[in-house]
Amino acid sequence: MLEMLALALLQASPAAADYPFRALREGREGVTEFGVRTNPQGLVIECWIIRSSGSPDLDAATCRVAIRRIKVAPPLDGQGQPQPAQWTSRMEWRIDGSGPAQASPQRLTETAQ
Repeated sequence: MLEMLALALLQASPAAADYPFRALREGREGVTEFGVRTNPQGLVIECWIIRSSGSPDLDAATCRVAIRRIKVAPPLDGQGQPQPAQWTSRMEWRIDGSGPAQASPQRLTETAQ
């Protein structure tokens, strides 16, 4: 399978405000692996969890951030027309004592539909 990396990953990086309050208060961190389906315009139309962080609120926040912020350059068909696609990635949720809590998305990788 040929994997393509998205040209444009995120419109804006997830902010500390994206960190679920209860998870932040309880000091919960984790990594959520997720998948998204994008339309021909490169916008996320569906998100699902592949591997949970172990925290349902971090997992739910992952999809909220993905749906709100991810925009990809869609793959093109043989006639140069943009196509829907499926992508996978990971979101790392960390609380750093020296700064704000962070949600760090990893690169999106195109997967076979």
